[in-house]
Amino acid sequence: MKVICTKGCNKQFEKPIFKEKKLKEDIREIYFKCPHCGVKYTCFYTDREIRKLQALQRKTKDVKEFDKLKEKVTNKMNKLKENMKK
Repeated sequence: MKVICTKGCNKQFEKPIFKEKKLKEDIREIYFKCPHCGVKYTCFYTDREIRKLQALQRKTKDVKEFDKLKEKVTNKMNKLKENMKK
């Protein structure tokens, strides 16, 4: 995956190294940093419920069930992201 550092040096790099940081309670932030200038890019946040849904999603072979779980995960991640901005 190619990435361009739009918040900092504007340089392109490949295969960002994703990191995970524990925040309050059971919330984790998934992010990567530009290897050139160090600008941090938050990808998403997860909590215990989201991680459980993701595990179910990885195990399911039913396409409809997968899509339902994907929608739930996306909605919960969006709500969590909004809450983290406050």
